Amino acid sequence: MTSHQSNARLVAHVILFCLLTLFYACAAQGPTTVVSSAGSGLEELPAEEQARVEKIIENREGTATASALPEGFEQAQSIPARDYVKSRHISRETGPEEYLVGPEDVLKIDVFEEKDLSREAVKVTSEGLIHFPLIGRVKVAGLNSSEIEDLLAARLAHEQYLVDPHLSVSVREYLSKEVLVLGAVQSPGRYYLKGVETLLDLVSRAGGVDFSKGGHRVTIIREEAVSQDQGRKIAVNINLRRLLDGFDQYANLKLQAGDVIFVPKAEKIYVMGQVQQPGDYVLTDKRITLVEAISMAGGFTRIAAPNRTKIIRVQNGQKTVIQVRVDDLTQDKATAQSLTLKPNDIIIVPESFF
Repeated sequence: MTSHQSNARLVAHVILFCLLTLFYACAAQGPTTVVSSAGSGLEELPAEEQARVEKIIENREGTATASALPEGFEQAQSIPARDYVKSRHISRETGPEEYLVGPEDVLKIDVFEEKDLSREAVKVTSEGLIHFPLIGRVKVAGLNSSEIEDLLAARLAHEQYLVDPHLSVSVREYLSKEVLVLGAVQSPGRYYLKGVETLLDLVSRAGGVDFSKGGHRVTIIREEAVSQDQGRKIAVNINLRRLLDGFDQYANLKLQAGDVIFVPKAEKIYVMGQVQQPGDYVLTDKRITLVEAISMAGGFTRIAAPNRTKIIRVQNGQKTVIQVRVDDLTQDKATAQSLTLKPNDIIIVPESFF
């Protein structure tokens, strides 16, 4: 055997060894492999998409999670709506209730056949009092309209100003019970309760939910008395989507003064690269797998490299890149179902080399 033939055979063995090593390494790797935390995968995207991924990561690292409570309410005790209703013995029946007058409300008082005594606008003081002709100051805070009518009539009769007085009392301006609506609604802000109102009443008054930004969940944060001198904040968690669809009607809670209604922004995933419809997609309560996310994005393009798909995930400030062989996932349903996505995951499908 010549020296040239010996060298050629050696080169062939080396090449075969490298190919076998690569084959078994890929086989051992399985459908998913953690690559690194240094930005792997971005280099396979066009410069414009690289910049967008970096912006997504920057925004993700610089803000609280979408489902986080507003600042100042982080310590509120979290409780599901069903448990809240059960533990507080709240009836699901929505019988008629009357609004209880409070400080700053403005009342309209009509005295039958006594125009001189009637008043178009009587403001309730911060102490809960009104000033009424002939009888002076009257405590009305905590009473409904019918109770105020009876009280004024009794006082007028007792002082012998009128023999059989008949009155009509109504709330002209509701200014005593304020709630705050925050998050993904069309018109967030402060609102006054106009009588006995529910969660859906206030969501409607705030213009409804902006479903492009959120709307699957809502939290009511309210103060509860623990003792005469101590209170605590609780956060009642409600599935708003089910409530709007006609389910879980027990969760349509009657609101109280001081309540904060918070509709968190939707949590999203991002699918980029060689898919038919790249973009961001809202996560619902349903667990979404990688294969399902790619399907939501219209599937792969003709030049995609499915087996070089990567998931960029940021948790606790640490960036991890997971490389996925999607062809393996489609053949192994158990593994495919186990690979569920997390909020703010970025999926990158690179272009094929061939």
